[in-house]
Amino acid sequence: MLPYTVGTPASYGFLQWNGRALTDNAPDVMFSTALNTPLSLGIGKESLAVEPAPAYPYVPGAWKPPRVRRCS
Repeated sequence: MLPYTVGTPASYGFLQWNGRALTDNAPDVMFSTALNTPLSLGIGKESLAVEPAPAYPYVPGAWKPPRVRRCS
């Protein structure tokens, strides 16, 4: 029997392996798995400049810098 069931939240860490989201920090996961202890590099979903596309191939559009208003 599998250690997880359909419909449970995804988890990919040192305690269990059940998939991950496209925006998860892959190095945190791999280092945590290899070292068998939780590890965080401090990079999160808020670090993304552009969200992945909602459908395959998940390549986001080009990043556009925010508009800056100039004082005259």
